[in-house]
Amino acid sequence: MHRFSISALTLKLIAVITMLIDHFAASGLLRKYFPLGFFGLGYRNTYYIFRYIGRFAFPIYCFLLIEGIRHTRDWRKYALRLFFFALLSEIPFDMAFRHTFFDYGHQNVYFTLLLGLLPVVYLRHSNQEKPLRYLYYTAMVGISACLAHWVFHCDYRAGGIVQIGIFGLLLDTTTDRLRNFLCGSAGILACCLVLHNTIEIYALLSLIPMSYYNGKKGPTGEALKYTFYAIYPLHLLLFGWLIMH
Repeated sequence: MHRFSISALTLKLIAVITMLIDHFAASGLLRKYFPLGFFGLGYRNTYYIFRYIGRFAFPIYCFLLIEGIRHTRDWRKYALRLFFFALLSEIPFDMAFRHTFFDYGHQNVYFTLLLGLLPVVYLRHSNQEKPLRYLYYTAMVGISACLAHWVFHCDYRAGGIVQIGIFGLLLDTTTDRLRNFLCGSAGILACCLVLHNTIEIYALLSLIPMSYYNGKKGPTGEALKYTFYAIYPLHLLLFGWLIMH
């Protein structure tokens, strides 16, 4: 009997669906279109359920970022792609969550992923001995966290960078369910502590699908790849337009 497993494509679908649910509530569309909530739960309970479901998305994206670095042939192109979509997403992000066309007080999650990428790339390509390599890596994670928090005001701020940094340790292992679970748990709990945000504890549920990852991409192609990148700015543009009209 084959053990149940899921591919990177399945993880992406889980992340996208849960992200859309989360953003529907966080943007204010839930209040605008369903002020009484769903299924008799009332608005408040429905809102928090949607936000709890949404906690699946970010850890999965962090995990897939690490997998992307593991398999990419050119990390510079990977970084430029993240930067391009970060710029493309910024106005839609501000429209959806700040209800304006530009607000420097909070930047979208592509910037978080980009800043988290840089230390992990160092860890991937450094040829130094492990103790010194990990020391430099930890310092780079710390610097990136400070930049994300105080300079760029990225989504998830320092907590998101620390989470990516801990997930980055998976680069030194083969795909292993226990290691994925342990690094994932440590990353999510560290994010909770840094953000002082107890709602992020529900992100631990995302470890269930991640623990079944089989190391395979699943169906691929340039069109499919860029579709997943584009979903983020496109849905924010739609949500932003709806909430502002």
